[in-house]
Amino acid sequence: MDIDIDFKSGKIEKKIYGNGKVDKIVAGINLKAFYKDLHEALVNSNFKDILNDPDGGFFDYQTKKGEYTDNKANLNRTGDMFEKKFIWIKKDNGNVDLEFEWYAKKESVITQHGRFEVKIYLVCRNIEKIEKLVGNNKVKLDSGGWEFRNEIVYKNSVISDFLHKIPFVKNSPILQEMYINFVYGGKIKQDINYGETRVFSAIYSVIDKHFNSYFVK
Repeated sequence: MDIDIDFKSGKIEKKIYGNGKVDKIVAGINLKAFYKDLHEALVNSNFKDILNDPDGGFFDYQTKKGEYTDNKANLNRTGDMFEKKFIWIKKDNGNVDLEFEWYAKKESVITQHGRFEVKIYLVCRNIEKIEKLVGNNKVKLDSGGWEFRNEIVYKNSVISDFLHKIPFVKNSPILQEMYINFVYGGKIKQDINYGETRVFSAIYSVIDKHFNSYFVK
């Protein structure tokens, strides 16, 4: 299954999408609409913000919600505040450089110990405002060369949550491996299949919708 398993630490992990892969798109889009739809897709698919996650995650420390807004008005992050970084720089020619980074997690619907962690990282330099005729109306779009450096990671904590708490088994990597191979392995496969289809689709259906045929995988 090409899964990274460490019986000492209890880590079970598989990179479902990513590994340094860059999706490059040249397109004009409605950035505001894309941003809104992406957020709604994550919320509707029951993704949550990663907040000082004791089980680990992409990052160990999550700043408060007010970091990129008004600190006095926003003292605490909410469960749907996926944003870790947002950089919007206006240039002398009127164009814009954009960089944003979101992190989200989703518990498995199949196993008790499985979860998915998602990083959505989008960069676009020198965004230009353009107008496009759609039907009889002109619409304003944000045009540029977009780059996604996204990651989807599956993690399972059954070893640390369950096997490491059973006498004799907790000190026996051989018994733990037998449990994973002959008892629990099928559930892990189901989780991974769910991640490769449903979790991936929740994110990339939104990307495909807004970038359309410009999307180059």
